[in-house]
Amino acid sequence: MRSKTAFVLFSLCILVAFTAGCSDRGTKPDGTDTPAEFKNPRVDSTGLTFFYVPAAGTTPAKVFLMGSFNGWTPDDEEMQLKAGSDGRWSVTVKIDPGRHEYKFVIDGKQLPDKTSKEVENDGVGSIKSYVTVR
Repeated sequence: MRSKTAFVLFSLCILVAFTAGCSDRGTKPDGTDTPAEFKNPRVDSTGLTFFYVPAAGTTPAKVFLMGSFNGWTPDDEEMQLKAGSDGRWSVTVKIDPGRHEYKFVIDGKQLPDKTSKEVENDGVGSIKSYVTVR
């Protein structure tokens, strides 16, 4: 019982620390603000567009989106983000209505979306993001 309580407290601390550093505009991995137009996801007639902005001075080889909508497949080619000329990576996907959890996979490492205010504990000591599609 004691270890379960410690785990819950630890997880809450991580969640609070993560969300406390996020502004309404979002925070890039390097801690600087992300413009509102990069906040995830952007919804339009083509679907949901997710953006990833690498930390300053870094260039990932591959970036994927994974989540409850694709069985948490970390290397689903339909969910691979493409690098844009502005330095941000993006992918537009069609997702059924409902609540969907997701993470980015940057060169094989799973990371939460740091521009999203909708985050929660993933149950394994990290954070996952989520979006509700109406």
